[in-house]
Amino acid sequence: MEEELVRRDFNVAKFIYDRWKPSDDVRKLRELRVQIQALADESAHVVKKNVVQNYSQFIETAKEISHLESETYQLSHLLAEQKGLIDSMMELSLTGIKDRNDHSINPMAKSSPVNVAQQLLERVENCSHLPENPNREIFLESDLTELNFDSYAPICQVRAFLFNDGLMLTTNLPRSGSSSTLFRFKFDSFYQLENLAIINAKDDSNSLSSNNTFKLLVFPEHKLFQCGNSRVKKQWIDTVENAKKRMIREGSLMRQATIRLKKEKDVTNSGLQATSLVEKKSSMNEEDLQAEMEYLRELPDELDACIVQRDFNNAVDILQEGRESLQECPDASFVREISEKLDKKQQYLIDVLCKELKVGGSGGLSEKNLQGGPKAARKAMTLLTKLGKSSQACDLYLKNRTAYIKHSIRELKIVDNPINYAQELTKIVFRNLIDVGKEFNKFFEHNNALYTLWASGELKNYVNLIVRHVFDSTPAMLIIGKCVQNAYASMENLAAVGLDLSFELDTLFEYHLVTAIQENKKNFLEALNLRISEDRWRPSNLQSESNMTKFLDEMKEIRLKLDKYVCSNVSNAISSEEKCFLWLTNQTCHFARSVIPFCAALALLRIGRHLSVCDNAVLELWDFEMGHVVDSISKYNKDVVDRNCDFLLNHLMSICVTLYKTNSGLKDFDILRQLLDKFPQLTVYARIVENLDECMDDFETVGEV
Repeated sequence: MEEELVRRDFNVAKFIYDRWKPSDDVRKLRELRVQIQALADESAHVVKKNVVQNYSQFIETAKEISHLESETYQLSHLLAEQKGLIDSMMELSLTGIKDRNDHSINPMAKSSPVNVAQQLLERVENCSHLPENPNREIFLESDLTELNFDSYAPICQVRAFLFNDGLMLTTNLPRSGSSSTLFRFKFDSFYQLENLAIINAKDDSNSLSSNNTFKLLVFPEHKLFQCGNSRVKKQWIDTVENAKKRMIREGSLMRQATIRLKKEKDVTNSGLQATSLVEKKSSMNEEDLQAEMEYLRELPDELDACIVQRDFNNAVDILQEGRESLQECPDASFVREISEKLDKKQQYLIDVLCKELKVGGSGGLSEKNLQGGPKAARKAMTLLTKLGKSSQACDLYLKNRTAYIKHSIRELKIVDNPINYAQELTKIVFRNLIDVGKEFNKFFEHNNALYTLWASGELKNYVNLIVRHVFDSTPAMLIIGKCVQNAYASMENLAAVGLDLSFELDTLFEYHLVTAIQENKKNFLEALNLRISEDRWRPSNLQSESNMTKFLDEMKEIRLKLDKYVCSNVSNAISSEEKCFLWLTNQTCHFARSVIPFCAALALLRIGRHLSVCDNAVLELWDFEMGHVVDSISKYNKDVVDRNCDFLLNHLMSICVTLYKTNSGLKDFDILRQLLDKFPQLTVYARIVENLDECMDDFETVGEV
């Protein structure tokens, strides 16, 4: 039956009739159906097995072809290298070693990449119109997917090739047809490297179709490409940037070589320049003129390269040399054209240098730029002066230093101790004033008025900060005195650079100092008056001997020795309690503990215009205290009054006067004589103290306690 079914003249109707004719039995018909189905299944299995076998053979063949193609490519590459090597060896053997400056022969190191790039272009269809470049090298190639810029929908698959002079986009050609034997890619477009820019596109976590993409900008076009993975994307972005930097660097080196040859030629001929400018123009041959004009044409591009590389010194030198060379060129139209370009480049250079000093806005100083001192801005300031922008450089430099001072003050930590804050603030302000003064003496010696005006403004800001953080927050006289004395001491250092603003510092501090002195004196007298109203002229009772020892130690801390004023015999007191009493009253002790630091603080403030204010304050305090003593001489226990009066006039006053004179530098301040003239009753108590060590160890350091 199988043979009958595969016959060429097989007749289906006859085949069924012959099988059905012997009998009408349905059983035979079913057996026939089963037999036919078995044959059909066997045939399908054989066909499927043949298809799988043929497909496996096709895959193996494709692999072999791909491997053979790779080996062929490598063999071609090796043959190209060998050919270049043989050509170089033959050239050397025939002509000898040529001059190093002969660029007609490509270096051997570049023979390989040049041939690879050329061979690659031979595999691209419709790229014959590309300009030939013997130095063309290939940096990177890969498959990319071009996407729609708005919807991110795929447009087509492209093969991109990055050369050292541009980017070529191609599409893959189908492998069927006659063209597949010659070309693998079809040319699509070619963009010059200097005209394109590649921008990283941010990945969208919600859309996989927009991941691993970058934008290619070529005015006026823009394209969007997707890479296979993030590594390929990063490789494209980095390689394009490096290729552009390399192109700029090579162009800059070529221009610098041209300029260097021009300089060497000028130096060589400098000794021969005895003729006039007119004779020089007339004697210049055509070849030298063309070389000079070519040199001048390169100057604008060289200026751009120097500005981009932030080589501002070289840019200014090139600009000045170019203007000098233009004066020697006889072509008026050429001179006008190059002069316009140089003017634009000079203005651009000035704008860049101004941004180096400018403060605020998008071009202002960053936190990093503000870390330098005055010398950090010296470069831009010097170059602007060379370009004839001295006034602008001076103004921007002062604004730059103002911003730096404000930045330094903002970085200063406000601590609980106002003296430490004031000291650090004084260091910052006056150190910058001195440094700027030194810079001005070097670069702007004819603009000292601007420096004085600027320093006056900075001094005003400094005083405002001192008033805010010292006078307003802690009006203690000793703290104010130390801060003010530190400011005046720093002012003496400022005079070393030729600027004395002591008179202005007096004016700025005058109101605040007088107010502080008057306010503290008022508080002192109010407290003193309260103590006087409670004073009964009785010896101080410290309750125990240990309290007495503690009190005497406290008084020694302000350099007062009161051991001789401890009571040895007190009426109505038992023997164990005698060492608990002090002949000095509570009011006298309080006055002694208060007046010494107050006089020390006034001594520190006795500067400038505040001499009489401080002197009168000291005299007024003692006048108030001694007035109370005079009123009490005849009213209370004479023994107690006499001992307190002796302590006040002959010990405490001597300490205060000596302390006041020493810390303020005053030579004559006879407060005792003035008090005796007003209160003659005190004359019997007054005596000259020859040895102050009995009551004070070191009066020079009282103000530091």
